[in-house]
Amino acid sequence: MKFISLFKTDVKAVYGVANFKSYLKAIINPSLHACLLLRLGTTYDSKVLHIFMRNILIFKHSIDIGVGCKLGAGMILPHPMGIVFGDKVSFGSGCTIYHNCTFGKKNGGYPNVGNNCVIFPGSILVGPIVIGESTVIGANVFLDHDLSHNSTYLGQGREKNEG
Repeated sequence: MKFISLFKTDVKAVYGVANFKSYLKAIINPSLHACLLLRLGTTYDSKVLHIFMRNILIFKHSIDIGVGCKLGAGMILPHPMGIVFGDKVSFGSGCTIYHNCTFGKKNGGYPNVGNNCVIFPGSILVGPIVIGESTVIGANVFLDHDLSHNSTYLGQGREKNEG
């Protein structure tokens, strides 16, 4: 997807509709402002644009994005502060990521997060792991193993499969 259509899905995810009024609201919404900068930094293959957007994100939102990070359509960042996206992290569409989350490298790989996942504040996901679709990851979780679809993970081996 191109930049404009991806940002349109972000606006729809937050407001339910992408019309003139919702775009006006998006101008002052910190969540959508961070999504706009993330899209600019990850959609195009320009290293200069990536570095420029990365520096703005770090300064304004304390968000760090790595090279090669892939963000799916309709991303929601309710509290866009302190998020670290590693170089090759991949997200499906419809993901919600709260503040102070880290997606990093371990054993040479990065997380791959499925569609419609919710990741609560303070969570750390590292390594070449796969997070199944519609998975909920609780607050302050350290995760370095795969999770199945439709599951809830609260940390310390407490996984609840719902489907």
